[in-house]
Amino acid sequence: MANQDTFNDRTSKSTTSTGEEAARTASSIVDETKRKASEMGSRAKSELNRAVETGKNTADQARVSAASGLQRAASKVQETADRLPGGDKVHNAARSVAGGMERSATYLREHQFSDMQADVENFVRRHPGQSLIAAVAAGFLLGQALRRSRR
Repeated sequence: MANQDTFNDRTSKSTTSTGEEAARTASSIVDETKRKASEMGSRAKSELNRAVETGKNTADQARVSAASGLQRAASKVQETADRLPGGDKVHNAARSVAGGMERSATYLREHQFSDMQADVENFVRRHPGQSLIAAVAAGFLLGQALRRSRR
């Protein structure tokens, strides 16, 4: 019987120690997995932030470039306004268009996209009819341009 008790004690201790070792190993694996997942999450967040920043910079450069292009076009319209045939009405209309282009260029230079979005949202709330007409006209012109580009 003494041999049986000794065997049971050893088996029990061995089983307990094996179970504890398995629990430690499992805990270690879980901790390592959590650490690696956290590192991967941090790297992914960093890459996403970098991509967002690159996108913002690209959009900002496009905004400044568009403002410069509008300013150049406005200057050309202004230069040719008085030489256009059709009298004062045509000259005044051309100057008015040039002035609008200059104001648009200034607006683009001075405002960020978030400001522009807020301004558009406010305009649409105040003038829903005009906004709808402008959206339909823009869609029509875009459709025409796309149709012509396919030909």
